[in-house]
Amino acid sequence: MAHRIGRRKNVKKGFQFTLMVVGASGLGRTTFINTLCDADVVPKRECDEPEMAHIEEGIKIKPYTV
Repeated sequence: MAHRIGRRKNVKKGFQFTLMVVGASGLGRTTFINTLCDADVVPKRECDEPEMAHIEEGIKIKPYTV
C-alpha cells in the first residue's frame, strides 16, 4: 500500500529521465517522443526543398524539457 502512495506522488510531481532515440530519417523518432510524452515536445521539421529533405544535420545531443 505504501508503495502505491509513493507512486502516486511521483506521478503528480513528475520525474526526470533520459531517453536516447536513434534512427535514420523518416522512421518516426519525433512522433515516438511526442506520443510518449503526450505533448509536442520535439517540433516537426519542415523542409521547403524536397531534394534536400533527406540531408540530416549530423549527430547532436538535443535536450528537451517537458
